[in-house]
Amino acid sequence: PSSTQELRSSDSPLTQRSYKKPSVMVRPDNVRMRSMLFLVQFLSTCSGIDFKRPDELSCASVKKMSDTVGTCSCDESGNCTLSVTLEFGNVTIAKESTGLEEDLQMLGFNVPGSPGRSPGPTLRVRAGDTLRILLKNNMQPEQVSTATVTNNYHGFDTVNLHTHGLHISPNIPGDDIIDTAVGPGESYQYTFRIPEDHMGGTFWYHPHHHGATSAQVNDGAAGMIIVEDAANQLPVEVARLTEHIVVAHRIDFQDLQEMGTGYVKACIKMATNGSGNVSCIDNGASGKNSCDMNCVKNGIKKCKALGGYEANCTQQAEIWLQRPEGADRLLLANGQYRPTLTIDANTWVRLRLGFISSAQWLAPALLGCQMQLLAKDGIFLPSAPRVFLQGLLASGNRADLLINCPAGTFTFMSSPTINGIGGIPPNLNEVSGRKNGEYSAAQEVLLSITAVDKGAMQCVLPVFEVNRPCYLVNLRGQEQEVAKSVKFVMGGNQGPSYCGDLETGCGIGNATKGNTLYFDANHVQYTLPVGKVVGIDLTFVASHPFHIHINPFQLKTAYLKDKSEHEWENEWFKSGDWHDTLFNPDINEQRVLMQTDYFTGPTVVHCHRLMHEDNGMMVTVNFTGVEGTRYPPAYGYMTEDTKSLIDPTCYKGLEVKPANFTGTRVGKCAPASPPPSPPTPPQTPPQLPQSCPNTCLGAPEKANNGVCDDGGPGAENSFCAFGTDCDDCTKVTEEVGGKVVERQHPGCTGPHADLIVDSDVLKDSVFIKTVEAPEDACFVEEGCL
Repeated sequence: PSSTQELRSSDSPLTQRSYKKPSVMVRPDNVRMRSMLFLVQFLSTCSGIDFKRPDELSCASVKKMSDTVGTCSCDESGNCTLSVTLEFGNVTIAKESTGLEEDLQMLGFNVPGSPGRSPGPTLRVRAGDTLRILLKNNMQPEQVSTATVTNNYHGFDTVNLHTHGLHISPNIPGDDIIDTAVGPGESYQYTFRIPEDHMGGTFWYHPHHHGATSAQVNDGAAGMIIVEDAANQLPVEVARLTEHIVVAHRIDFQDLQEMGTGYVKACIKMATNGSGNVSCIDNGASGKNSCDMNCVKNGIKKCKALGGYEANCTQQAEIWLQRPEGADRLLLANGQYRPTLTIDANTWVRLRLGFISSAQWLAPALLGCQMQLLAKDGIFLPSAPRVFLQGLLASGNRADLLINCPAGTFTFMSSPTINGIGGIPPNLNEVSGRKNGEYSAAQEVLLSITAVDKGAMQCVLPVFEVNRPCYLVNLRGQEQEVAKSVKFVMGGNQGPSYCGDLETGCGIGNATKGNTLYFDANHVQYTLPVGKVVGIDLTFVASHPFHIHINPFQLKTAYLKDKSEHEWENEWFKSGDWHDTLFNPDINEQRVLMQTDYFTGPTVVHCHRLMHEDNGMMVTVNFTGVEGTRYPPAYGYMTEDTKSLIDPTCYKGLEVKPANFTGTRVGKCAPASPPPSPPTPPQTPPQLPQSCPNTCLGAPEKANNGVCDDGGPGAENSFCAFGTDCDDCTKVTEEVGGKVVERQHPGCTGPHADLIVDSDVLKDSVFIKTVEAPEDACFVEEGCL
């Protein structure tokens, strides 16, 4: 659509799926059933579409958008504030976008006027920036409120935001998920301040309203956050690599159905003052708990409860109860089914991979290509890159991968997943013997990669150690300085599956007291002093991914078991690696160390099998002390207990040093051009010149490709001063109706070059603006005025 009016018309996909009358079961054309029937047909015509990266909101991109979508302003130091609007609600993903045979009905975060995509837009910022998100909730309100339910599926109409992995404040209006809840029809202004010493990396955002997290994430409400790498932090051989964002999203219909069934039970219990009596139509079955998986597996008709409250409760859970016959799960890449990514053969490419799921894991492998691991959970490895064959990501994990393929077509796949707790991914050899197209389950394939021979020669990447911020210094030698040790028994003393009792739910066991804890927002399980090193002893991380907000943690011990059985064990988990989410199916116990850096306030620890978290497997911890306190041995604040600095080279602000190399660069991948060195943006723009060959007329602007002065299109992520390659140097090309139409051009010269300064409307990848032609205007074939 060419206008916002068209996007907001009455037949917009955003308005198609709505509830009509409170007391009537509404099934709008069985949208999810119809959408997913392609699975029964084995997705016969669904592969082969071109890979598409998610939409992006950054300071460069919002300049070309309406102010209702986003704005950007920068201060004299170059730190910027990116302000965007995200709308949460139902979205219809067109089959042309996914490659599927039918439109796909999902949830999502999208910008105003958008027809909807899933995942939501990637948010790109830099260390020192401020990210402001105006979150609008477009969901319909519940007809029977479940707001007072604590530990079960509830509140599906309510949303909030968690910026997973970011090292920022847990307090309002930042990354608070305890007290912040945005109801249907409401809006909330978030402000996330990214510290100047924040490491660049790959992060993500998703809803985290307790009771609704798993359903909303499973249904597609999530997006990526990129904190750009600091200038010169990476060697140029890596910093200049082509980059692709890959959001691996697993939709699990069995899990969605279980969530919907649990929601109906909780809703009916609330509506009937706790009696919970339910009658179902399913071959005469009836009783308190008969409205279960056996009743609903063939569609919602056979689980239509009798009576007003029951009908309303079932209606509210409709989209989660529906399940295509024979369909268990679906794996998408950027909302597409098995797209084809085209890359240059024999050339290293960077993939920012994130995994979104309610409870599953991903074991990625790319047979026939080289793969190296650069970072996990948005934090560079102690020594990078690291060669590996197969990875392992739990729900919420991210990994920055470097891949290099010879000419040909290859399959980026995951080993078959299972739904059981504590299951171990199959050996890579169990799937490596199959040829492309012969996989036993369609969901194994994430995307296809076609490498095109363009004459590039194979090269070897340098091994390096990045300069690290002081909150990420090596803590493995600090065991004697640990201020406090705490223990989390993940899922200790659990009751029935997912601890379905509404009064208790699931919990994280506390081995010290020998009991089981269940989420209570008013109960703080642990207080942790700020500016210290804390030891965390974990149990049952083989079944339950451990995740803590705000501060990442470091693996202390190496993996010592036999490494012959599962390839992902060989190189994926190493002593010294950093995580914010840890899942290792072969290790039940693990000790990690965490620096409680700078930020104070309450936050949460929980199992990142999000179905478990919604049922109560979460506790509150509170970082206490004086905001801004930092660990002296890391930051150089000398005290009587500080004998030496851990890493004298670590940085506290923006003064990042280049990476250290192992060996020499002889025989390694040569950079295409000198490393970028973006200057500080000037406070005022320079005077307009009479010509603009490759010139930024409106400095400070951003480079077209992230690197000043080389003339190519690209990421728009580096600031450039006057005289560099920026996006507002245009030319006059034609006269239309007595007016001059301007288009972007690097060689515009002439006495009226000043006409082109404010071209700012993007269309078909060129800038166009119509201005009145001066009386003395003249036009030439290559056309500068």
